Amino acid sequence: MWDGALLATRQMIETITQSLEIYWISMNRLFDKNTSDDDLVSQDNLSNDDSENTKDEDDIECDSDEQNKLLISYGVRGSRRLTDGSTVLLPNMKEIEERVKGGTIRASDTFPGDRHLIELWSQDSPKLEKDYIPHHGNIFDRRDQNFAIRYEGITFRDILFDSGYRGGGLYVIDSARIRITSCFFVHFSTEGVLVQRGHETFISDTFLGQHPTIGGDRGERDFSGIAIDLASNDNAITDVTIFSSAIGIVLRGEANIVTGVHCYNKATYFGGVGILVKASQNRIDNCYLDYNSIVIEDPFLVHISNGYFLGDGNVVLKAINGRIFGLNVINNMFSGNPSKMTPILNLDGQFTDIDQVVIDQNNVNGMSLRSTAGKLTVAGNGTSWVADFSSVLVFPNKINHVQYSFYSRGGVAGFPAHAVTNVSSNVVVIESEKPVDGVVSVFVDQHNIVGERNFLM
Repeated sequence: MWDGALLATRQMIETITQSLEIYWISMNRLFDKNTSDDDLVSQDNLSNDDSENTKDEDDIECDSDEQNKLLISYGVRGSRRLTDGSTVLLPNMKEIEERVKGGTIRASDTFPGDRHLIELWSQDSPKLEKDYIPHHGNIFDRRDQNFAIRYEGITFRDILFDSGYRGGGLYVIDSARIRITSCFFVHFSTEGVLVQRGHETFISDTFLGQHPTIGGDRGERDFSGIAIDLASNDNAITDVTIFSSAIGIVLRGEANIVTGVHCYNKATYFGGVGILVKASQNRIDNCYLDYNSIVIEDPFLVHISNGYFLGDGNVVLKAINGRIFGLNVINNMFSGNPSKMTPILNLDGQFTDIDQVVIDQNNVNGMSLRSTAGKLTVAGNGTSWVADFSSVLVFPNKINHVQYSFYSRGGVAGFPAHAVTNVSSNVVVIESEKPVDGVVSVFVDQHNIVGERNFLM
């Protein structure tokens, strides 16, 4: 019976995908393998009455009902559409790869504000709370992945999701190998894309924004919502532009990679955040933070590299439990307003446990450099040379290693004795036993290798 339903469904899709606009799929029955062939809606259920179509032929209004339905479109091109109340039942999405492509999905005025236009959501999947964060003490803890995968191998391509300021665009839960490519998400009030649990949702070549704008919008301070919210592991966001929302990307899951993303969603000045990292083991590479910031809560195995931060955009480390472990912020460019000299990295709160942190090899223009390594050269004729790194080093009163060279410019017989006599408050003092016209070059860092103790502080 199940094989017959699958065959009938495939034949139906092959017959009508060239012109069919919308499928309403009842999620309460999607996984019922006892469904008979008679339950499948045939092409006769479709209406060809073009006179009822008052909108552009590529625009479809969709509404949700109390039966928890899912909207899928196949090649939204002509004027065919399902009559009221009709549904199409497809087999378990794991059994057949589907492509959802082409056209517009637009919410009606009665669309519920807590739903999404398309929801890959099984009745067997418990929905997570919006503020859920998988903070695991053990990085190999995978309790969140001990849920069955309900959908697999679905591609969304070339679709405009217009949420009409009512709810979100796309919701994916307990799914694997989902691709969202060349899509456009606008007018969402909650999330453009929300992914919970599951693995390997790939979002690429896509634009997201609550309000259409190319920047400098008069209403920017009122932007709300989240463009992409990933409470899931092992996903990739590639070549994506986020042009308006309160937060561009939220990473609540682990082992995700974000690359080639341009965030100008809401300026930090108005309270916006480009990328918010709330979980461990995430990588952000080659991204453009345009007047907004990357905020990382208790960084744990987080890597940020090759980025461009414009308009005082920077990196903010936010203390929740006060621990940082395995953070790299390297090889980035920062450009800002020289009258403000905003630091390229700020600490929000106090960190008491700092382990294996490298913030180095970044360059700045009109902003203040912050680093976990510093070099200073101090010249003078006397017995003491003071190198103050407090304006450069990221963490207060923390120096792990000191190296220095002492150059005597002449006039002193023999080899004057000299030594480091004090290391505190990110200041290094070198003294000699007698007056010398000397030049002292000092190098310090706040790095430590695994298990290394700090004997200086």
